[in-house]
Amino acid sequence: SSLIFLAIIVVLLIINIYLWKVLKRNIYFYYIFYMLATFIMYLGFEGQLYNFGMRHHVVDHIIFISIRIWVFSLLMYTSNFLDTKTVAPRYYKFLKLFLIISLVGITLYQLIFYKTSISHLHFFENVLSFVWLTFILITVLVSGKDRKLELKYYLIPLFSFLFFISIGLIDGHFQVFPGDPFLY
Repeated sequence: SSLIFLAIIVVLLIINIYLWKVLKRNIYFYYIFYMLATFIMYLGFEGQLYNFGMRHHVVDHIIFISIRIWVFSLLMYTSNFLDTKTVAPRYYKFLKLFLIISLVGITLYQLIFYKTSISHLHFFENVLSFVWLTFILITVLVSGKDRKLELKYYLIPLFSFLFFISIGLIDGHFQVFPGDPFLY
């Protein structure tokens, strides 16, 4: 199942790189970074990065940076897909500014306090997950009323994503299902 997941990510990457090159639209650019971050996070969670001789501390740092790339690209993808820049330009500028300041700030903290930041980041990133989900929902609400067709196409994968993330988070804390919670 791990090989199938990685193959799907690689195929999606190739398709989106091709579409980005041909159509020259930023939405593919953000999706490429989303898929790359997903690929790296998955390799880290599955322990594949240890095969390259990386220590646990380094893998944790790579995963946290990947999470931030993932968050940025997901929110920018959402914003581009729902055309928030046109529908709500002030919100779009605020979102970009907030993302850049918060994600760069957290990454600087992580790198400046390289030896001690990981223990604090585990808790902090869990709290921030709700902030990022809130921003996704606000973006959907702000843009959705003017982009009804795009919203329908966006909500199907969004709810699927949230469903599987919820299962993984619940299982990670309560061990409801057998096996690795990340696989859910």
